[in-house]
Amino acid sequence: MHSKWKVWDFFKSGVQSTKSHKGPIFFYGYDPLVFYMFKNYLKQENVLSTDISVKISSEINVEWIEDQFKSLSFFSESQDFIIHDCESLTKNVQEQLLNIDELNFEQNVFFNFNKKNSFYNEIAKLQNNNVQVIEIVEPFFWEEMMVIDFLQEYLKVYLSYPAKNYIKESVPFDLKEYYDSLNILKINYPEKKELSFDEVSALISEQKVDPFELADFFGGKKLHAFYQKLLQYQSAGVDLIGVISFVQSHMLKIYDPSYAQKKKKLSKYDKLIIAQEKIWDKDQIFRSLTYLGELLIDLKTKENFLIDKVRLDDLSLNS
Repeated sequence: MHSKWKVWDFFKSGVQSTKSHKGPIFFYGYDPLVFYMFKNYLKQENVLSTDISVKISSEINVEWIEDQFKSLSFFSESQDFIIHDCESLTKNVQEQLLNIDELNFEQNVFFNFNKKNSFYNEIAKLQNNNVQVIEIVEPFFWEEMMVIDFLQEYLKVYLSYPAKNYIKESVPFDLKEYYDSLNILKINYPEKKELSFDEVSALISEQKVDPFELADFFGGKKLHAFYQKLLQYQSAGVDLIGVISFVQSHMLKIYDPSYAQKKKKLSKYDKLIIAQEKIWDKDQIFRSLTYLGELLIDLKTKENFLIDKVRLDDLSLNS
């Protein structure tokens, strides 16, 4: 049986079906942290044996599958298994597992996938009530609060609404980033029933990057604001390669806004592109694209260059 869940729904209700299950569970989570949390849950609920055996795909071959699950054997082991990187299992092992009716599972066996591939898709189609295929799908970008609320319950650390909103606005929308931030709060405030905005902001620095804001600054020729924001992100340790790439793509749209002009209904972003196109000439845009390209190369090849370079570029605006 193949089921898809958002992470908060799975830990609220979907996970219950795994407690009494004996047999194979094929698991894919959009973030590796999901399986880590799932495994901890199973340990807490005493679903997993204490001597669980953890393996990776390269350790699994046809002979091992046959010894463990095809017949009673002196070589078979009684403990539960977790097998990681199952997208990399060999073709022969994949074929064996796709013929799952021929195998006998008397223990818990968790096949963990880091990514979906054709093998995973074939497993998901199996019509076998003894097989569970669990897929944890990525939340939409507007579901930040759902993730924060879920992690509050999972980690048992509770935030006031202003504090939760600060996390949403300050921390990149990423399960691991949210988990680490709330874990820091739990470690530092183990006895607090609810954390305030001041308590959270004192420990969690602003890390979230708004690429649209930076693109608006650069495309609107608000270069001082652009440089100051870059410096702020740099000091917070933010990876800026993706951000500069987005600004570069923004300038390409300004260079040729025809895509937006063809639309019947313009988005707010489309209107911004058309408005900013009017304040640039083609030669200026070309030079800006060259500058951003050089910035990207430097970000990829040099360390700690950005602060001095951006400060010099910023100062040159006022010289």
